[in-house]
Amino acid sequence: MNCSWRWTWGAGVAGAVLVMALNASAQGTAAQGTAPPKDAAATIGTEVISLSEPEKRSATELASLDEQRYRVLDRKLGLMIAE
Repeated sequence: MNCSWRWTWGAGVAGAVLVMALNASAQGTAAQGTAPPKDAAATIGTEVISLSEPEKRSATELASLDEQRYRVLDRKLGLMIAE
């Protein structure tokens, strides 16, 4: 009986600490302002970099990778058909 009382008390203290930590975290998020947009890749201070910005800057490289992917898939499909 004495052991279950200690466990209950310990669980209550752990729960209280968890609630305080979550509350402090929520207050910190609220103090920073609104949440960043869903397409945010990074936030530096107050500046938000959306995912579309690095995609635009790397469009040529990404197109090259798409072409390589197409060639690999086409080659593998040809091998599967030839089997």
